[in-house]
Order: sequence, then C-alpha cells, then structure tokens
Amino acid sequence: MKTYITLLVLVLFPFGGISAQFEHCDKLVRLGDTIVCQDFNGKGKLFREHYYVDRERVFTRWWRHKKSGAKEWTQNISKGPFAKRNGPAYVYYPDGKTKATTVFEHNKKIGPCKEYYPSGTLKQTCEKHIKGKTHGIHTNYYENGQVKDQTRWENGRLKEILQYKDEQGRNLPIGTFKDGNGTWTYTEEGNKKFI
Repeated sequence: MKTYITLLVLVLFPFGGISAQFEHCDKLVRLGDTIVCQDFNGKGKLFREHYYVDRERVFTRWWRHKKSGAKEWTQNISKGPFAKRNGPAYVYYPDGKTKATTVFEHNKKIGPCKEYYPSGTLKQTCEKHIKGKTHGIHTNYYENGQVKDQTRWENGRLKEILQYKDEQGRNLPIGTFKDGNGTWTYTEEGNKKFI
C-alpha cells in the first residue's frame, strides 16, 4: 500500500520537492537549464540568489548594498549568509559599472583580481593570491591607461619593482630597492606617499 501511495504522489507531483524549494522565492528566473530563485529585502533590493541545475542547488550568491550606492556579490557553496566565499566576487559602482573582480576559495582571495576606475578603465591587476597574500605580478595603472608601477610579490612581500613610471610613461627612480630589500619612495600625483 505504501508503495502505491508513493508512486501516485510521484506521478501527480513529479517536481514536488523542487516546487517546495521555490515556494519561498520572490522571483524565479530561468537561464537555459539553470533556475535562479531570487529573494529581495523589504526595500526591493536583491539580496540572495540560489542557482539550481537539474533540481540541485549549485551555489548561492549573496548581494550587499552599500550606503554609497555601490553593490557587490559573492558566491558561496553553502546557503548561510556567513558561509565561506567560494568562486567569483564582483563589486559595482552605483551606476552599475564594474569596480572590482576577484575569485575566492574558502573565504580567501586566490585571484586573479582586477579593479577599475569609475570611467571603466583598468586601475590595477594582480595575478593570484596564496593563502590570502599577494603573489606574482601586481600592476597599477593611471586613468589614462599608462602603467604606473609593476611589482613582483611573493607570499605578501614585495620582492621586485619591475616598472615605475609617471603619467607620460617616463621612468621614475625606484630608490635602493632590490631583491626584496631597500627603500622605494612611492609618489602619487607628485607628492611623496610612503617610503
């Protein structure tokens, strides 16, 4: 008898489990074979998206809205808002343009990362992070697109200054810095910023 009732329920409600998952969604969006369950806060702002493929939740995106008008999302494997970030993360300016991108694994940046000026031009790039520390080539740009400086890092420590230029592309002095030792007088807009 139990088998008969179970089969009857499955025939009449083949997607009962998934529709129950979607009952609490404010909005459902279908993207090809992916179903996105969107939830909005009391102010009508998107704060969470559950992504499902073949009736299985693959990941959740948590949106954060900042007072400045900027917004960001991070991707988590588990459902809770305090779950560790895993996967891509994006930050947007209030006008919707991308401000920064990176990739996380177990709540630590692994890179690569990119940051943009409000105009949309590239501000900085980094190759990767190891255990949350900068590693590899890190490049900063002026808003005109010219390379400002390019440095090589190992486990969060500056090892080498590869380029240091002004806005016109002319080389600037790098001080005594060599092989991770020495001083570098870093200037910004003609003013000494730090040594």
